[in-house]
Amino acid sequence: GIIWRGASGIVREATLTRRSGATEEVAAKMLAPGASEREVQNFAKEYELSLAAAQGCSGTCRIYGCVRIDGALCLVMKRYVGNLTQKMMARRDVSDAVGVRIALPLHEAHTYLLQIAQALAELHAIGICVRDLKPSNLLEDDFGRLVVADFGVAMLAGATLTSTASQTGSGVGTACYMAPEQHDSEEFGKVTPKADIWAWGCIAVEMLSGSVPWSGMRALEILGCVVNKKQTPQVPPG
Repeated sequence: GIIWRGASGIVREATLTRRSGATEEVAAKMLAPGASEREVQNFAKEYELSLAAAQGCSGTCRIYGCVRIDGALCLVMKRYVGNLTQKMMARRDVSDAVGVRIALPLHEAHTYLLQIAQALAELHAIGICVRDLKPSNLLEDDFGRLVVADFGVAMLAGATLTSTASQTGSGVGTACYMAPEQHDSEEFGKVTPKADIWAWGCIAVEMLSGSVPWSGMRALEILGCVVNKKQTPQVPPG
């Protein structure tokens, strides 16, 4: 079955059979057959950065390799329990509407934020900027620890990037977690690992408030708040 749908592919359930005959349930991020040359190149780049991240940072998704299954290019990774979005969705009272996020207890949010910060410190130390850090890309392992996943739009620090989001509202990333420079690099300068710290702050606000930053707004509206009004997400009282 399908585990998750992302911007750069579909993640499906799969079974990895080792040479010894032992099997393990894994996740396979699939690029559909017939993908363009550019899409294949981007997928190959994602694999390389995912592998580098897994080797250089203990707080990232474990990668097993890249193979073809029924003609589809697949990035094979460890199967995780769930993600942070699902965890926040699950913490609702019977009186809450289905699918409504709620705030996490302070001690739990603190633990998770430290884990994410440590992973970012390690990733930035080896030159990787995630660029799309968000709760759905933070996976929970069997021991309750969060790891960073999905390097589909990640980049190496120092890469030259420009953004046309000031005209289109469609910069690279997820609008409600994007730093000002991701929305408009001409105004705020090139994208650096600092963009991940902005996203970390947005996730902190979401964990502690139970509300997605800029909730209910479209990408262009969020761009207006962040770029034109130079606003930051509202920090919960206390």
